[in-house]
Amino acid sequence: MAWWEGHDLPDSSVYPAPKIAVDEQDTAVEPKQSRFTPRVECLNLIWGDGYSGPGNDRFYCDMVRPMGLNSELSMLELGAGLGGGARAIAKEFGVWVLGFEQDRELQAAGRELSEFAGLGRKAEICQFQPKTLELPHRKYDCVLAKEFMSTIADKRPMIQQIEKSLKYGGHFMIADFAIEDDDRRAPEIQKWLKSGNAPRNILSPKSMAATIVESGLENRVARDITEHYMQMITDAWRSWQDVVQEIELYVEREAIFNELQGQVLIWTELIDILRAGNLRFFSYHATKRSSGGIR
Repeated sequence: MAWWEGHDLPDSSVYPAPKIAVDEQDTAVEPKQSRFTPRVECLNLIWGDGYSGPGNDRFYCDMVRPMGLNSELSMLELGAGLGGGARAIAKEFGVWVLGFEQDRELQAAGRELSEFAGLGRKAEICQFQPKTLELPHRKYDCVLAKEFMSTIADKRPMIQQIEKSLKYGGHFMIADFAIEDDDRRAPEIQKWLKSGNAPRNILSPKSMAATIVESGLENRVARDITEHYMQMITDAWRSWQDVVQEIELYVEREAIFNELQGQVLIWTELIDILRAGNLRFFSYHATKRSSGGIR
């Protein structure tokens, strides 16, 4: 049984033949042509248009609301995915958002989605490589990094660079996984970290907070938002049967369905670990001093 509402998981080995609806005039509905790759189409169907993982317009806007954003400010998002969060924030607050995404497939689709929404400049999604990233000094009023810092092995130089890129009084918001040192040895955590589906550089909340401060920022708030993160996962997957029905309408339905099967495995494993309590999800809100700090 699945963890969302007790439903059985879809099984690719017994995937039914596509069922194309017929109207009253017995005219077959034309199959839909994918706009993006099967992977991107699948992610859009699971998480909602413009999202590649847990999160929605409200989540992103609520997360950055304490930053006091407006149309005169600029924001950088690291790990922008398909750009749904960047577009939601730009529309809600009028702020100029530059989204950086290292996955070229997600970035290309995200850029197209921003252009289609008329936000090609207001919420631009660009490709980048963290190892070669060079941010301009005192450029941004705020920086957002959701599920990005856990992909970075040496976090202090990255956060120092973010600190330099912030204007005085600017904000840095992190939302990411956390593992207490004692929990890291748990068999299920070790298995997950070695699976290839997990970010490999997850710190404890205490270590992350200390790294933020050591990098020249003031860590104002750290919150455990695991329950909310889990709820976003279950809310999205609760309608997986609708996702399967939607996939059946695509020309590339078999490729998209195969992507769905992979996502089922990834998120089933993750939700089990989150429910066991060994893995948590935290948000951190840091600020740059009005003057001084690392420059």
